Formats: sequence, structure tokens, C-alpha cells
Amino acid sequence: MRRFGFYHKETGLFHAHWFMTDVDRPAAIAANTPKDHIALEGDYDPLSQRVDIQTAKVIDYQPPCPSEHHEWSAQAKRWRLKAEVLELCAKRDAAHAEILRLERDVQPRAVREALLGRGGFDRLREIEEAIAALREDLTRCASLPAEVLLEARRSRGR
Repeated sequence: MRRFGFYHKETGLFHAHWFMTDVDRPAAIAANTPKDHIALEGDYDPLSQRVDIQTAKVIDYQPPCPSEHHEWSAQAKRWRLKAEVLELCAKRDAAHAEILRLERDVQPRAVREALLGRGGFDRLREIEEAIAALREDLTRCASLPAEVLLEARRSRGR
């Protein structure tokens, strides 16, 4: 099976579209070549390679940085979230999970005890103080774009 990538004739950047065929028909390749692109047989990585227009050779390529929250991984040849951003997002998710646990599992008993006059008010204050402390972790992440939070979750396999 032959595989063809397509690079832009002016920038050398690979197109996301690929063409695979087991027949030698130049017309089929031409029909599947995007406008302003040139077909090149082989398997290429559009996120870390491009064609040098002057030499027509495939060279390493580092795309623009997506945000200040990313750093280039030379080993993976990809932009990755910085370790401190991943850690911040992990703390945020853990804080959110703990708040939900407290509100779902612990708070109802304290409310019931308070309503029945069996104390509970001190326990409710403790729960609220714990939630307030956890909300600080949520606040630290408030400035991160939603895309960064989603990328962090994907990178942790969630």
C-alpha cells in the first residue's frame, strides 16, 4: 500500500489529508491532492515535519506555541503542558472531587443532626472551613483557559 502526504507549495506544511492506494494511477493521486498542495509519497508527521520548499526535502518542524502554558518536548516532538500547569490542574480536580464528597457524603448527616437539635453545627462549620480551603485550589486555576483544563485531563487519561 502506498501512502501520500500533501504539503503546501508555499509554506511546506503538511495537510491533514492523506491518500493511500495500492494501484499506480497518477490521476487518482492528482484527484485527491488538495488545492495548492503537492503530493509526496511516504509517511510524514504534520505536527513535527514540513518540506523545505528550496530543497524539497522533509525537515523537522516546530509549530507555533499554543499558549504560555506549554513547552516543547524534543523527545515527543510536540507541545506539552508545563509540569506546573499539570500539577495545578490535578490539585484543582482533587479539590473539586473532595468538595463533592464532603457535600454528598458528610454534610447531610451534619445537617440532619443540626435540625434534630443533636449538635451538628460545629461539624457544619468544620465542613464549610474545609470546603473554603479547597476552593482556594479552584481559584488558582480560574485564570486557565478551558482548553488547558481539558488538555490536562486528557493527558492524565481522564
